[in-house]
Order: sequence, then structure tokens, then C-alpha cells
Amino acid sequence: MADAKQSDRPTQYRWTVLALGCGTSWMLYLHRYMFALIKPSLKQQWGLGTDELGYLDSAFSLCYLIFQVPLGALADVAGAHLILTLLILIWSVGLGLHAWAPSVKALGLARAVLGAGQSAVFACLSRISRTWIPADVRTSA
Repeated sequence: MADAKQSDRPTQYRWTVLALGCGTSWMLYLHRYMFALIKPSLKQQWGLGTDELGYLDSAFSLCYLIFQVPLGALADVAGAHLILTLLILIWSVGLGLHAWAPSVKALGLARAVLGAGQSAVFACLSRISRTWIPADVRTSA
């Protein structure tokens, strides 16, 4: 009976999960907002106007908007850990495409892939925090 009580005790892995979730969230914002820092260089080196820069921002925003609800719902069905892993892989491919992009259209594709990859990350992190962090300490987390 002592073994059963010992196995029912909560582990401290939840704090590791919280730290990983916070790190994922930080990376999401970092990757999203770093594009604003490179816009002046793109404008100068590629001769882009405000229309093209707006197109690049819209490619990200539209894919983020379009995929957020369906991928969030898929995370509820297929599991947040699996979908979060796939989203991070997609978002990583999007980042790699930024470095590869030889044209504005290719950079637009990279922005779209990044937007799709980041779309449901917060839905997954929310589900994971509800699973791993008990309600009585969730607000502190």
C-alpha cells in the first residue's frame, strides 16, 4: 500500500514542463518580432516598398489566423504534445526558408509557413498547462 501512495504523489516534472512552455512562448515571440528588425535591411537591400513589406506581414498574419482554430481543435483530438511538436517543426522549416529565400515571393512563402507553424502553439501550451499544472498553483505558474 505504501507503493501506491508514493506513486500518487505529484512529481516535480510539472515545473520542467512549465519552463519548457515558457521557453517555447519566448521563442515564438522572438521569431515573430525579429522580422520587424530586419525590415529596414530588406527595404534597402532588396529595394522593397511598403506594399511588399505589407504583403510579407500579411502572409504571416493570414496563415496564423486561418490555421489557429483548426489546428487548436486538432490538438484537442490528437493530443497537444503531438501537435505542438509538429508545429515547432513547421515553424522551424519556416525559419529556414527565411534564410533561403531568393525573392520576395519565396520570403512570402517563408512568412506563411512560419505563421502556420506558430498558429496553434498557444492553444497547445494552454492545454499542456491545464494538464500538468494543478489548478491551485496554475495562477502562480
